[in-house]
Amino acid sequence: MNRVWIELELGSITEMEERTESANKMMRKLNADHDVFWVNERRGVLEYCVYVDWNSGTYESLEDNGHWFKLDELSIEPDFQRQY
Repeated sequence: MNRVWIELELGSITEMEERTESANKMMRKLNADHDVFWVNERRGVLEYCVYVDWNSGTYESLEDNGHWFKLDELSIEPDFQRQY
């Protein structure tokens, strides 16, 4: 399986939102058909989150600020229902 790791640096809410915007633009270039990353505040702590299955709304908090993506699935046609 071919995979690619994407890691985002922590910072202020503005910096983190800018990083998720840039990461989502890159993911769209890799054929993602929706935003993948976003910033969440839980108990006063900012964290990155990523959708692992867009169709069901399943997501995970990124404890290490990064996520492995299946490159083979990102490179297929956009109408395929992917799980990242």
